[in-house]
Amino acid sequence: MSAWALLVTTALVTVPGAGAVMAAFGPDELSLPTTLALVFAFGYAVTGLVSFVLAALHALHPATFFVALAVVTAALWAAGIRRAGLGSRGAALRAEARGDGRWVLLVGGVVIVAIAVLRLGYSPALNLSSSTAWRYWADGKEIADAGRIPAASLQYGSLFSPTTSKVFLNVFTAGISFATGGKALPSLGALLWVGSVGLAAALWSFGHELGLRLTAPLLPVLVIMDRLFFNRETTSDLLTYKAEVFGRLVVFVAVAMAVQSLRGRTGRKTAALAGALFGVAVATHLVPVMVGGIVLAWFAVARLLLDRRLGAVVKPAAMVGAVAVVLGGLLLLIPHGDIGLRGAAGSSAYTRFAPGFDPTRYLNAGVLPGRSIVAPTTWDIAPKRALKSYVASAIPLRPGTAFGRLIRPLDFAVPIGGLLLAVAMLLWFPKDLRPIGLIGWGTAMALVALTWLFSKRYVFYIQSYFGIRRLYDYSSIPIILIGLALVEAGLLLLGRFRRWLPGVAAAVFVMLVAAIVLPSGRVPAGSVARSERLIAPIDWIRANVPCDARILANEHTEGVFEALTGRVAILEGMTPYLRPSVLVPALKMLLGANAFFHDAVGEASFLRREGVDYVMVIRAGVGYHEPIGKVDAAALDGAPFLRKVFGSEQLDVYRVDVAALPEASSAAGPPTGSFPDPTTVAGYDCERAPLPH
Repeated sequence: MSAWALLVTTALVTVPGAGAVMAAFGPDELSLPTTLALVFAFGYAVTGLVSFVLAALHALHPATFFVALAVVTAALWAAGIRRAGLGSRGAALRAEARGDGRWVLLVGGVVIVAIAVLRLGYSPALNLSSSTAWRYWADGKEIADAGRIPAASLQYGSLFSPTTSKVFLNVFTAGISFATGGKALPSLGALLWVGSVGLAAALWSFGHELGLRLTAPLLPVLVIMDRLFFNRETTSDLLTYKAEVFGRLVVFVAVAMAVQSLRGRTGRKTAALAGALFGVAVATHLVPVMVGGIVLAWFAVARLLLDRRLGAVVKPAAMVGAVAVVLGGLLLLIPHGDIGLRGAAGSSAYTRFAPGFDPTRYLNAGVLPGRSIVAPTTWDIAPKRALKSYVASAIPLRPGTAFGRLIRPLDFAVPIGGLLLAVAMLLWFPKDLRPIGLIGWGTAMALVALTWLFSKRYVFYIQSYFGIRRLYDYSSIPIILIGLALVEAGLLLLGRFRRWLPGVAAAVFVMLVAAIVLPSGRVPAGSVARSERLIAPIDWIRANVPCDARILANEHTEGVFEALTGRVAILEGMTPYLRPSVLVPALKMLLGANAFFHDAVGEASFLRREGVDYVMVIRAGVGYHEPIGKVDAAALDGAPFLRKVFGSEQLDVYRVDVAALPEASSAAGPPTGSFPDPTTVAGYDCERAPLPH
């Protein structure tokens, strides 16, 4: 982990964030967990908005970025200090820390610090095992190099309109790249650390505002640092940098603020700021927005059932929704790019593909045309299966274990039993805990229902299995919320004996569970060493491959060649599941490469047609090997037009001898023609020196 990259990235988020929190709220308006979480969420929003405005004006450069951010940050701090001095804010925090919940606040702080320390052990080299991380970095770097959101991005060997569905994250990344010197590995390591710690604080705030005043510190432990009891996907996601890290961070804080407003404890300001955070999240990652919206909707239903005051719930909820839609829409539409979600409209967007062929399944699993016929009901998921899959995802126990045998027959008791528990909690639990049962049950049922509906609505695999692939990453959260509420209700009963007893008992319980679970969230043994083995091959490419070379690799990579070497790989680009216009040429390229790697001599015309200068065989898994499949290495070694120039356990490199290539037959198709020059395209900085890490 680079100390400099970590320091400047943390400062670029927390310093503007702290100023924004002080400018927006007085000393007594926020709890300590929410104050901490808002520092990260507001910091991401402020830094990203400065970058976004400058990019929209075609003026995003290091000088303009740092000056503008400094001016905005100074203005926020000045406004915050005018609202209330630092002394009064410190006094308010000390008063909260001395209150009845001081032990739990102390333990919560210890948990966040423990997560932060453990996260320092996550080597940036782990990102070499992820193809997705490099696409996000490359998208941000392209904006930084161009000084704006570029009109075209060089992917799959050609120029395409860039996607803007994650434009806010991309402009934020562009700003961070100025501070970190554009060094990919150190920058991604710092971004992942800041995002992970911010997400931990966001989950603590989320649980706290929902009413878990004693057990909320366990929410980040069980959601993002757990490989023992609940869904492991979110914990595994945080091994490498992903857009969803900041999307989740912002959404959970937005829900926490919206909950405050819907409880009637704050005014329209809090609802508007919650909506603004939702809007920022819309242009960061849509999946957390969907889940956060479901949670908030069920909280609103619970408030209506408990208070029976329609206006008190509808007005702040409408404010949150309106601000989110307006800001999110502006962020997505101002860049005039391709949002990249046309494929979500349905199968009609894919009419250029042969009937029965699933292009998304080929990209995902390498299922070639004609190997498996896809009909409209191929990927249908019955409600029974959707429910069983939900339970298996939320509590991933092995069926053969004793507890697993106990849980599995209860799959179908979840809807009825969960509803009865939710009703009981609404009627008899302590006031602040009453909505949690309905939130947990309602969110779980909504995820199951959406999983079933997506499978019915869509024909192709990626869209049909969206629920299982993406929504079920959040499957444990409803169960964890209900479980913590039950524990908290039991702890509160101890207050009948001594007023201080619930807080002390909760602190002991939280520390005990955290001590058991947190070690499981550490980096798996051997992961860093496996990833670091890719550094030497990448260094060789940087030192020896010409800057204008076109590379054919045996994996579909998303951005690793662009981000780490500045060279063009013709199978590299954002996976275009939902972009049919890009999917057509990308699949043509991938299918041609598939044929070449299985018959190098017979399909040699592919190299000439696509202007390939180097062929590379990757064995270390930096991308997706499924579309290409097994490589005929002997055929490559024996091809008269390939000269092996580098070989290692992780990578073999062949230089193409164009003069030795057989003449293209008329059946092979004409050469593609001139190719984009990477030296004139944003994001392609040709690197020669060893990789900094």
